Amino acid sequence: ESGLDIDRPVASIDPKLPPVFAGITLRHLLTHSSGIRHYKNSRDWRKFAALRCEEPRDAVAFFEDDELEFEPGAETLYTTYGMALASHLLVALSDAGSYEAALNAALGLENPLVLDSDDADKATGYWIKRKKMVPVEDLNAQCKFGGGGLLASARQLAEAGQALYSGKILPLDAARALLTEEGGSLSRFRYGMATVQVDGADGGKRLLVGMGGGSPGGRGY
Repeated sequence: ESGLDIDRPVASIDPKLPPVFAGITLRHLLTHSSGIRHYKNSRDWRKFAALRCEEPRDAVAFFEDDELEFEPGAETLYTTYGMALASHLLVALSDAGSYEAALNAALGLENPLVLDSDDADKATGYWIKRKKMVPVEDLNAQCKFGGGGLLASARQLAEAGQALYSGKILPLDAARALLTEEGGSLSRFRYGMATVQVDGADGGKRLLVGMGGGSPGGRGY
């Protein structure tokens, strides 16, 4: 945590946030227990995917007038929008000036990650229309930020994976502790990671940690 109080209310970081966020802390955002909604439906998903945002605060404007799904801390619900708010707070807490700069300063990778953009070199998404595969028009993730708005090459993914595995980003025992809920069970989504238990070749259980996501016409892992 490096001296950062993750139980700090988000309103103390940005007092201009709407009152509906008053009871939310950084921990709530990072453990998907803030009550901030996820996509309502595929139409909401596509509408958000068609937006263009310069910084995370622009994305927050899309959902800041909506009521919370539940009181902060009462339940868990994966939310891309909650991660957009967390991204805004990262910028507010840093002196980097932008989300991309703040994130890369925190990670310290040799090959910096980049955000999606209109001229980004990326794969083309497809979906089925009238029984034909057609490219998705206006495909972008420019408003997702920490909720799925980063682009990475195979080299960048390999470097980030090695940094995590070696403990450069976070010691592995600390990662397991972060993923464990108060009752001792592993959480499905916490701190930018997702977990699943699988059967190992020796008959024991193995913990897989990763993260996947989707956008209209494609998926990322």
